[in-house]
Amino acid sequence: MVSGPDKEGRQEVQVGAVKLRLTPQDMQATKGNAEEGRIFRGRAKGGVSMAEESQTWQSPTLNIIGLRVDEALPLVDRLLDQAVLHGCRQVEIIHGLGTGRLQQAVRQHVRQHCMIKEVHSGETTQGGRGVTVVELKD
Repeated sequence: MVSGPDKEGRQEVQVGAVKLRLTPQDMQATKGNAEEGRIFRGRAKGGVSMAEESQTWQSPTLNIIGLRVDEALPLVDRLLDQAVLHGCRQVEIIHGLGTGRLQQAVRQHVRQHCMIKEVHSGETTQGGRGVTVVELKD
């Protein structure tokens, strides 16, 4: 664990070179030889094991239509963290068109993430400019 809980109760955990913000429900402390779940070990003893319900995470899509920027960005962070943990190569963030403020904030925010390969609008069939598609590094 890198840092204590933030306002939303998420804790920063380092997984290799990547720092992730996870809720206590998404992780559990383990000993280095734990048998359950996916275990990520660093140089420190012990590791982080994904909680069983987190391992079934399969939704690489986040709908933030109607949210304010300050409400949406923590959800975007969580989506990216979960996608990295589960090996997803692409996620979709549905923000709609509106004034464009949410779209701009989301795109600016995700470009700062160390695991992002590419950020672009969705295809016409995905929602076009109302969707941001984020491709993650391998």
